[in-house]
Amino acid sequence: MARALSLPAAVGMFAMPAAADWLAGLSYYHQGKFRRAVEVLLPEVRQNRQDALIHRILGLSYYQLRDYEQAETYLRKALELQPDFETQLGLARIEAGRGNYGTALESLDEGQGFIQTDRHRFQYHFCRGSIFLRQGHPSRARGEFRKAEPFAGKQPAFFAQMGSLEYSLGRIPQALAALERSLELDRGQPGVLVSLGEVCLRLSATERGAAGSGHLERAVALAREALALSPDSVAAHHLAGRGHLGLRNFPAAERHFREVIALDRRHPGIFYSLGQVLIGLHRYPEGTEALEQAVEEEPANPDIHYALGFCREKTGNHRQALDSYRRALHLRPDPEFKTAAERLGKKLDSVR
Repeated sequence: MARALSLPAAVGMFAMPAAADWLAGLSYYHQGKFRRAVEVLLPEVRQNRQDALIHRILGLSYYQLRDYEQAETYLRKALELQPDFETQLGLARIEAGRGNYGTALESLDEGQGFIQTDRHRFQYHFCRGSIFLRQGHPSRARGEFRKAEPFAGKQPAFFAQMGSLEYSLGRIPQALAALERSLELDRGQPGVLVSLGEVCLRLSATERGAAGSGHLERAVALAREALALSPDSVAAHHLAGRGHLGLRNFPAAERHFREVIALDRRHPGIFYSLGQVLIGLHRYPEGTEALEQAVEEEPANPDIHYALGFCREKTGNHRQALDSYRRALHLRPDPEFKTAAERLGKKLDSVR
């Protein structure tokens, strides 16, 4: 995303246009009111056809509105009038928006010679990393983000993205550090609170006893904090439910999972989560219903088939239970699945 220049920085870099309304347009751009900025700056650019700043801000406003054709027109004119890094960066982002990632990287590299500030250095590496991420090269993206980090300053969004990337690469300690840094800078980010909670859930699976419980309790606390900021956050309710599930607080887990279903019944994994809770509450008929729904959504997940088999066996549906156990074993040759299938198979054979 393009970052708006501060007014002092913008004025210092370029000669001021004759008309004063350009300041209003720049202010609108800075506030994120891009359509209003375009409305104000279009008359200005007709009166100041040689002013690079107006062309650049107009082009960047069009970029934010996803009108890439107009954005490119005004940015190329700005580059012709006065080459600078911000304009070259804008052109690179346009190409990335179009999916022309190779051209975007070339445009960025063409702008290297105009880099003058730490902010430019951050933008250069961050934009390259973002492009590599879109191309499906997370390791290369991480390398660029690491180069950007010394120039990031106090940008919580950067550290949040860095944390998410580290988590996707399985680098859990690094993800934890980056997400905590983001929240140090801005605690009011419900999405980042949830992401950090997900890291805590991951850590709880690797540690036993009090340490594992501590991670689960922290995940629940982070979910609670996120819900205070965003009460209808599906991700936060799901996080809270899974944290309570791990702590075996089944009633609280059920409450959060049912809230997820009320908000978005298509949320991935929610019926499997609910099924696990209902097993914990020994409500096997309801668990069967939830897990049958989960199987429809994820037919290739062996754990769901196994859980469904368990519920079916508990409700006396032994033949269906055996089918579920065998399906789970077919999908993944797990000793637990094999034991359950053989045990129930022998039981059914004995009563024929």
